[in-house]
Amino acid sequence: TFTNEISIHEIAFPAGVDTILRSAAYELTWVGDPLQTSETVIVTVNGENELDAQIFSTNNLGSQSIILDKDKLGKVGQGPGMMWLDRNYLPTLTQATSAGGIINGRYRPTNQPVYFN
Repeated sequence: TFTNEISIHEIAFPAGVDTILRSAAYELTWVGDPLQTSETVIVTVNGENELDAQIFSTNNLGSQSIILDKDKLGKVGQGPGMMWLDRNYLPTLTQATSAGGIINGRYRPTNQPVYFN
């Protein structure tokens, strides 16, 4: 028998995220604690065009925001779209078989509708 524990750390979009310019970098400051050891925040944006989804991530310890760079934002079609926000926690196992393993805590708030201008 092996015993490992996992935590799920909440995260949310800030109020007022409704329009994002595609021609400039955008800093998304989330609602929630700064990133801790073994945590990653992933933002996925998807416009109305086929295959225009872009993924951004950060694992900078202590960070409370993520930069959506303009090169990737420029690939998203103009118009209505959606954003997803994930906070992942992958700590080292305290107990495991010789084959290893992983444990993952993930929190995803409600998706955020947004207009890409």
